[in-house]
Amino acid sequence: MTRELNPSRPRLAARLPRWALVAALAILGTGVTSAHAADSSFSLDFSNAYVWRGIVFNDSGVAQFTLDTGSLNAGSVPIGFNVWGNFDIGDFDGALEKNNLSEIDLTVYAGLPYGFEVGLIAYEFPQADGGSTQEFYVTWGGDYVVSPSVAFYYDFGAVDSYYASLDLTYSIAVGAKTGVDLSGLIAIAGEGFATFNGGEKGGFYNYNLSAGVSHQVNDTFGLSGSVGYSGSLDEDVLPEQPLGFYVM
Repeated sequence: MTRELNPSRPRLAARLPRWALVAALAILGTGVTSAHAADSSFSLDFSNAYVWRGIVFNDSGVAQFTLDTGSLNAGSVPIGFNVWGNFDIGDFDGALEKNNLSEIDLTVYAGLPYGFEVGLIAYEFPQADGGSTQEFYVTWGGDYVVSPSVAFYYDFGAVDSYYASLDLTYSIAVGAKTGVDLSGLIAIAGEGFATFNGGEKGGFYNYNLSAGVSHQVNDTFGLSGSVGYSGSLDEDVLPEQPLGFYVM
């Protein structure tokens, strides 16, 4: 699966102490205690691979979950919280321990006018000694016949560099409860991000093509599936990966 907000996967200690991020989340959280109810959601995905920003972290089966509060109206700024995790079913040809929770991402985000969103992401790697990092991000999305989405991420923890992407999505309604999404993405990365992940320089990084189908069974339950292909735009920036095709 490719996840954005989602989100480099370094196995290095972060520069920002963990207590500082926890404190920031707590401060933001105090403003949400009297918030109106939000549309919270939970999803569980199974995929043949964990592909993130063109990088293959596991090509032998994963399960991934997402818990999102939705936007809470804290004063005049809608704030939300998201928890995402990756569970390795396969061992990536012996490189990983199978049946292990290898990553947890904690995100706090705020919706802004005109389609903008900003947030902070804390990446935690339970199987790595001291493995964590943090990112700041800003995104913008529009609702058109072909909907664009622009995202900029800056890792200020272990990498000290950026990753930015442009995504175009064409959505087709098939009846009242079923939809089809066709998406294409291209991205660039700073030199620090690229070299941290095995590249030689910064520049055009990866592309991703995907097609997905979703069906809303009722007000609280839905089903979805997608296929995609991810590859490198420049192998001096993103080295060739062991897998490009994924299903979830």
